Amino acid sequence: MAAVTERLPVWRVYRDCLRAWRRDFWRLVALATMVLLPLIVIEFALYGVADISLTTDDSLSLWIVSIPVFVYSIESHHFLSGLIERLEGAERHGHPTPRLGPLLRDLPWARLFWADMLFTLLLVAGLALAIVPGVLVGTYFALVMPLINLERQPVLATFRRSIRLVRGNFWRVLVVWVPIWFVTTTVTEALGEMLEHLGHSQLVHMVAHLVPEALLLPLVALPSVIMTFELVDRDRHRSELADSRG
Repeated sequence: MAAVTERLPVWRVYRDCLRAWRRDFWRLVALATMVLLPLIVIEFALYGVADISLTTDDSLSLWIVSIPVFVYSIESHHFLSGLIERLEGAERHGHPTPRLGPLLRDLPWARLFWADMLFTLLLVAGLALAIVPGVLVGTYFALVMPLINLERQPVLATFRRSIRLVRGNFWRVLVVWVPIWFVTTTVTEALGEMLEHLGHSQLVHMVAHLVPEALLLPLVALPSVIMTFELVDRDRHRSELADSRG
């Protein structure tokens, strides 16, 4: 087995993210579209058909409409990490690319849901307290969603596992996910604004939201997936060395 260094190679994470994005571009876009489309259609129906605004002051509309849409928007983004983990894991280990049907049936949906809810709660609480606690939460738990799918451990055990894997690589994990998140978010918003200038219909509005996110959202999910593979491989290698010396 080749030697594995303890530190996370930032340059290789960036390289592998870009390679995976180019190699599986259309497959990743299809997965992102599948995840995002229900949310876009719901927003289109609310704004264009029912004429319900998610910024309405009516408390009943806020609870009935805004909260479920908000929850789905959070879940959809992070569920994509689970889908990408299976796709990139197959490529990384030389396995056949999984078909969508079996892939969807095999995902641990309940654990992904509750892990995502806990992660979001901690992140929102951290950002509400100050930027620094939010960054700490985002960094130490950056591996949670791919780990849920990769190792199939209980939710709380997966959060502890993410902390153990990130410990010693905190600044490297931070340097990976923050710039990619910032750049993709900025570019997504810029592309959306450009597309909205093509017309003022609700359909154009829907396309302006869907297309940029479907193109670039996989780049937001890929870093956590690639880092998870790298850090899990290093952890297993250290365990094997410890067992062989013992």
